[in-house]
Amino acid sequence: MGSKQNPRRNESVRRTRSGEYLAESVAQRLSGPRDATELAHLFRDETACREYLAAVRWPRGFVCPHCGDRSPAQRSERGLWLCPTCDTVSSPATGTLLDRSPLPLCGWFRAVWEVFATDHGANPDSLAKVLGVRRPALVWAWLEQLRTIMAAASAEPLVGLVEVAKVPIELELPGAGNRRTLGHRIVAVAVEARGSELGRVRIRRLERVDGPAMTRFVTETVGRGSTLRTGTWSGYGRLRSSGYGHLVAGGADELYEARMQCMQLMTAMLRIWLRTAPALSLERSDYYLDELVFRLNERGMCLAAERGALFRRIVEVAVTPLTAMPAVARAAV
Repeated sequence: MGSKQNPRRNESVRRTRSGEYLAESVAQRLSGPRDATELAHLFRDETACREYLAAVRWPRGFVCPHCGDRSPAQRSERGLWLCPTCDTVSSPATGTLLDRSPLPLCGWFRAVWEVFATDHGANPDSLAKVLGVRRPALVWAWLEQLRTIMAAASAEPLVGLVEVAKVPIELELPGAGNRRTLGHRIVAVAVEARGSELGRVRIRRLERVDGPAMTRFVTETVGRGSTLRTGTWSGYGRLRSSGYGHLVAGGADELYEARMQCMQLMTAMLRIWLRTAPALSLERSDYYLDELVFRLNERGMCLAAERGALFRRIVEVAVTPLTAMPAVARAAV
């Protein structure tokens, strides 16, 4: 899917109107698939997939990923675009996270649909069948790519009144030999408190449970000038000096404080999610935490009737140029 700097001159090409007609027609037809049958019909081959990517990435017509020119481009029969200004061939995936994907686009789209077709998180066994692979490592490599996309979609800092807490969760831990055991780990949780309703959320597993680790989590996920509501744990002591308002909600265990209603609701949802995750373990927990964050932050699209919009949201982020991605996504590539 990457670009070719020296296209063959004998390759047949056809002139387009900067992709405007193509992008417009595809965008009108494809707000997102409504079910698996429509998915298979709409994305039946690589050409159809590339047309959809072009419509999502260039809704107003082709823009060269290399020089930024908007001049009418030439289009090859293989679905590549030849910029008349810099003479470089590109695809809709050039310069994006999809540029390095080992999967063909048909498989990539089917895998995205499979992940969001249920409410219980990615199932690696189902994905292996969809992707046609037998090695679990390949499935998890693709899921890590999806995790990067979901993290980029949720990268905007939280704002306003934000409740922050450290929450214990139960995970499957590696034991001696091949044995596994259950143990507890601590995750940091931040949630926008919009009255008694949840706003956007961020969750991160903590390697160390101390003040610097919690302060780092807050500064990386909550916008400066926001007001934080926490318990009385001493680890929150640096937050005010880091540029935040700080409200203390009673005792040290904020999960039982009456004024931390949003955090209590978020904690209940987190624990239910982790109990139903298909392949939860310590080494896979970060993926499932980021998937939950994405689903909650896009929860208006998580009903069965809106999963096509959720699918499109993933594609929109996937074809965002890496240069325009948040640092969290660029670092993961």
